[in-house]
Amino acid sequence: MDEWLQVQVMIPRDRIGEFHEMFGGWLQQPSRQNLPIVHSPESAAEQRVEPSEKSWSDGSPEELLHDAREFYRSLSPTAKRFLNHLVEAPGHQATANELAQELGRPSPNSVAGVTASFGFQRKAINRQLPYGGWRAPGGATTYLLEPEVADLFRRAREVRAH
Repeated sequence: MDEWLQVQVMIPRDRIGEFHEMFGGWLQQPSRQNLPIVHSPESAAEQRVEPSEKSWSDGSPEELLHDAREFYRSLSPTAKRFLNHLVEAPGHQATANELAQELGRPSPNSVAGVTASFGFQRKAINRQLPYGGWRAPGGATTYLLEPEVADLFRRAREVRAH
């Protein structure tokens, strides 16, 4: 049997129902530690997605830039630092160990918590995750941002800065 740990979190009072629904669904999922070990994909774009989700190459340049700006704007400061790390090294396979160190997180496992907000934000704009992620041999989670997507988010950041 799994060891249980009590955790306290602060959530907005008017979102308690959503929290319980999300947490209940998460508890029903198998542990990530039991995921099969797979070799890295040829491309981060090879992730499994819902048919209705658009990739980061679907749409006009204006639509893509708009969605990237909205997505980036909605991220937490730590999630922005995660994405910035990938943007600054397009095509680099960043390990959870590397990212944990870069983000000042206590362990590679805590990087998964940082990435949780990406799932919510991508659903809000009906897009795939901008990066690919997989479990490498040995169990380390690895993340990669394709150069074209990195360029899109670099431009989205620049537009926000002006």
